[in-house]
Amino acid sequence: MDYSYFRKVLLSQFFAVVRRPWLLPQLFLNKKEDIWINHNAKAWLEKNVGGKKIFEFGCGYSTDFLAGLCGQIISVEDNSDWFKKANSSKKNNKKIILRTKKKDYVSEVSKHGLFDIVYVDGSHREECAKEGWKYLKKGGVLILDDVNSPKHAKHIYDSFTSNSKFKLGGLKSNTGGYWETGFVFKE
Repeated sequence: MDYSYFRKVLLSQFFAVVRRPWLLPQLFLNKKEDIWINHNAKAWLEKNVGGKKIFEFGCGYSTDFLAGLCGQIISVEDNSDWFKKANSSKKNNKKIILRTKKKDYVSEVSKHGLFDIVYVDGSHREECAKEGWKYLKKGGVLILDDVNSPKHAKHIYDSFTSNSKFKLGGLKSNTGGYWETGFVFKE
């Protein structure tokens, strides 16, 4: 078994706390069911998504969190287990769609009009970011989780040339490691 990933996560946690000791309590305060996004990005969402229409690629704990803040959330999922878990709680402003084929998953955003926010944190991230960008309102924001990870979204975030983009980093509740979330605004 290759332990390099686990080593990386543990080192990430250690160095995140050594360089930023004020983050230490964050390791112990998060609940297992908390949104799997770093605490600074979570705080930005809490302040900025009220009343917004959101499309989410990849449902999970974030779906209910966002539904509690926004006007409407439509989420697409390709994993039936996550689909069932996210659908276990009912909220009037939340719609979750299961699409197991890549083409259907990526194109689902095209069936629901324009969005204030497109949140990419699921499968096929590069294709989803490109497709989601087409259905983002002017002034809207594309959110890419894990942009410090070459495996997940770093190259996707870097490919956007918008002058209006930034990253927020901090500890992530499911790993405790230091992670960054990217925000790209459509001008």
